[in-house]
Amino acid sequence: MSPVDQFISVVVPLHNDAKVVRPFVMETLAVLARNYSQYELVLVDDGSKDETVPLLNELLSRHAGLRLLQLSRSFGAEVAVTAGLDSSIGDFVVVMGPDRDPPADIPRIVSVAQQGFDVVMGVPDPAPGEGWLSRKLRSLCRRAFSRFTGLDLPECSSLFLCFSRRALAAISRIKQKNRHLHLLSCSVGYSSTQMRYRSIWRKGARKDRLAQTIPHLMSTAIKNSSYPLRCVTYSAASASVLNLLYMLYIAGVNLVKGRVAEGWTTLSLQISVMFFFLFSTLVMIAEYLAHAAEESKERPLYHVLDERTSDSQILGAQCRNLLILQEPAQHEFTT
Repeated sequence: MSPVDQFISVVVPLHNDAKVVRPFVMETLAVLARNYSQYELVLVDDGSKDETVPLLNELLSRHAGLRLLQLSRSFGAEVAVTAGLDSSIGDFVVVMGPDRDPPADIPRIVSVAQQGFDVVMGVPDPAPGEGWLSRKLRSLCRRAFSRFTGLDLPECSSLFLCFSRRALAAISRIKQKNRHLHLLSCSVGYSSTQMRYRSIWRKGARKDRLAQTIPHLMSTAIKNSSYPLRCVTYSAASASVLNLLYMLYIAGVNLVKGRVAEGWTTLSLQISVMFFFLFSTLVMIAEYLAHAAEESKERPLYHVLDERTSDSQILGAQCRNLLILQEPAQHEFTT
């Protein structure tokens, strides 16, 4: 099968993107039709509250090659992408955002994957609408995250990704509820590379807030690495050793000197330091226990409220490249 004849899937998570969804879909379909004979555009609505779904229904009735997965509520972008990946049928699957990732670069990222790479990660140049301070702080947070956790998170990586079918099959078998596609992509061990591209800024696009990025990185660090817990363990052990040495020092002073003045400052400082490490340890343990409890729940990763396809299909769309899992899928359909 020639590269042009391979089936290409494009998965796009949407959440309150009514202002950008129409131009994005039109541009993406034009790029796919111009470069491939078999393709699909999988649009995953992550519980939008605006006019996103009505607009998508209108597009479905007018254009071929579209599929809509409507989740029952908002599960987050990573889970929405997972739902789209589970449903995709392509030999190569591209993931992208509707606001900043350029559809014109779909052939380029697919071409890189066709050279033998199972995972291609897009690394964007600064978007025109992103401020210098926000960009620097975001980059600093990601570097600190990688250094602190030991997890190799690509700096300034975006949602623009491309997977081969075998890489996607491996990632789909990971049942972890806390999803981070870049970390999952690195963990499967398949060949990967990065591709730089120039991001865009669509009018009406939602701006990412740094206040949302930092908690997400902290949650990802705690739920994907034991390194933070190890740091707390080492700190608590060091504090215990220092406390023991201090106790020996007090005993030595009492043996050498006949009379020792009582000092409440030293005692208060010692108690404060020990309680600080004690409660820091309890906080970290509580976070890991909460994560373990969440992972142990037998809940589906997401629920699909509705699934629709275009009234007309692309020629060859019946040649499905479906993934057969050895374990039950982590999703269910609700009516």
